[in-house]
Amino acid sequence: MSEQTKPIELSQFIRAIKDISTENCQSVKSNLENSISKLLETNGILNQEIEQVTNAIQNLTPEQSHEDLKNDLLLYLESVDENNQVITNQKSRIFAINDELIERGQFSSADAEKEQTQLSKNIDEKLDQFSKNSKLAVIYNLIKSTDSNGNEKTEEPEPSNTNGDIAPESNIPLGQPRLPEMATEEDEGVFL
Repeated sequence: MSEQTKPIELSQFIRAIKDISTENCQSVKSNLENSISKLLETNGILNQEIEQVTNAIQNLTPEQSHEDLKNDLLLYLESVDENNQVITNQKSRIFAINDELIERGQFSSADAEKEQTQLSKNIDEKLDQFSKNSKLAVIYNLIKSTDSNGNEKTEEPEPSNTNGDIAPESNIPLGQPRLPEMATEEDEGVFL
């Protein structure tokens, strides 16, 4: 991604919203909420594709190549992970806008807290549902355990934390592998 299209950091976003009108703040907030909704919807579709491709891989005979299915599955998993990162970033931006609106006297702290709690709850429920339904760790390990010829690879397992904690800067619970070389752009996401 070029520097011209790279999203601004949260700290720059916070400074930028101080210079725009309340109406523009509310419009940006509405756009972010809409984007989160669409990303969650896309993740639901991708989750269905993950399930279908996983079933197709499991039903192949040893003689059949699964390379195309494996590549599709990695693409879907990477897209879900990227979307989760974007959702987390956009949620932070909504919270920053709420803070700005409170500072301007346009939003009460109690209302902001209630809205933010509900938004977090809705997002977390969806992300938990996707995580459980797609069995990311099993699928990822299935893909990574074979090479392009279907031969088993031996690799050192990644250290994991099985307490159910969330990995830093991710919505993937610790103990589940993080996909390698993931895009870290904050505001892109993959929409279907």
